[in-house]
Amino acid sequence: MKSRRLHMLTGLLLLGTFAVAEPARRKPNIIFIMADDVSAKEYSLYGNKGVNTPNLGRMATEGVAFKTAWATPQCSPTRAVLHTGNYACNTGWYGNEVTGPDFSERPFIMGKLMQQAGYKTAWFGKFHFESSPTPFGFDEYSVGFPWDGYTGPAQDRGGTMYEIQWYWHPGIVMNGKGIHTQPDDFGPDIHADKIVEFIGNHKDEPFFIYWPTFLPHKDFNHGEWRYTDVPKLDAGGNKTGRRVPGSLKADLEYLDHLLGKIVAAVKANGLENDTIMVFTGDNGTSPYGKCLFESEKGPRVPLVVWGPGRVKPRSMSDVLIDFTDMVPTLVDLGGGMLPASAALDGKSFAPYLRGEPFEERETIFCQFYDGRWVRDKRYLLDARGNYFDCGNNRDETKGYRRMTLSRDPETLPRIRRRFGKVLEKYPAPDVNEPGTKARWDRYFKWHKPAVSEEKQGNSK
Repeated sequence: MKSRRLHMLTGLLLLGTFAVAEPARRKPNIIFIMADDVSAKEYSLYGNKGVNTPNLGRMATEGVAFKTAWATPQCSPTRAVLHTGNYACNTGWYGNEVTGPDFSERPFIMGKLMQQAGYKTAWFGKFHFESSPTPFGFDEYSVGFPWDGYTGPAQDRGGTMYEIQWYWHPGIVMNGKGIHTQPDDFGPDIHADKIVEFIGNHKDEPFFIYWPTFLPHKDFNHGEWRYTDVPKLDAGGNKTGRRVPGSLKADLEYLDHLLGKIVAAVKANGLENDTIMVFTGDNGTSPYGKCLFESEKGPRVPLVVWGPGRVKPRSMSDVLIDFTDMVPTLVDLGGGMLPASAALDGKSFAPYLRGEPFEERETIFCQFYDGRWVRDKRYLLDARGNYFDCGNNRDETKGYRRMTLSRDPETLPRIRRRFGKVLEKYPAPDVNEPGTKARWDRYFKWHKPAVSEEKQGNSK
């Protein structure tokens, strides 16, 4: 009996030892950064040697860069997909001119789900809507938005976003109150500084930061679209008080500088092993890809995920991703649960990021106005109804061979049937639906249909 009690006591002591030795790991902080109007091809890590983006390149080397990630070819529909995890056929957000119901009222959107998973949430930078980030599930925010005390000039276009400057002398509202700025204040610097401050204030609790940047989107002043001038930096990365003339190269390199500033803040607060950063874009570069239906120039964007100790380094990856995958992935990374009633179209790739067993998607999909794309690792159907054999290429054009029945009598019908099942699942919009017909009529007044109904999914 005495020996039996001794064994029991020893077992309890061992259990206690293991409990102390393996405390539960905290949830990872997640920072989601989305550049504006920039294709993957513009970055050095995707082959452009003319631009210097070392911070993003380092994140890719230490994490994962995806060769093929799809948003949509325009701002608003991409944001609808990102926040809801659903394609346009399930939200009504087909394009900037044909938008659906206010999705901030949905219970299962990005910000709300991260709140439910136990995160302190914050939105910085560009705000594409009419109310505030609060109903979208964000506890704090600092966004470009007009307010009564704003003293800067408006841009030369109509619409709420253009009632303020985005860059120099910006209009910014923080948690419901306007921020006074001066002509030499640069908006992206202010947003980055607020992010650094937020990281320091919440380093002891899990946080989710969403930073849809204005950079490198052109602004509209003096009757023209142009890339903004950016602050000139010295060799140490300090502002000199001068400006670099605006260009896509200058704006991307300055955004990369700000990206490095965020990474430095993560490290300075001792959070390097407890933080995951996602960097992507909202659509292809204007006019190269934005709003285009040809090939995959419009939807293909950069996607890099970095997280030392949280993300398995893989450098470049062939895994296919589209933006419906973002919500389930973020929730999965944060340890949250998605109820079946959420009915999302996307698939979590968090297991892949963690280095766990993972079943890849066979295809990705994109829907923009009346155009639809489908892609697997080799074949592409673009929104014009054209099929391409892309081989192993992922750069939108190089090596993409147009498929025809005469050259591909066996392969093309097989790909049509397989991709046709995806098109059946995510149908084209009803442009004569009474509730949206006026908006579609207005859109088609200036735009031709992406592809005839006969040709979509039945390329000759």
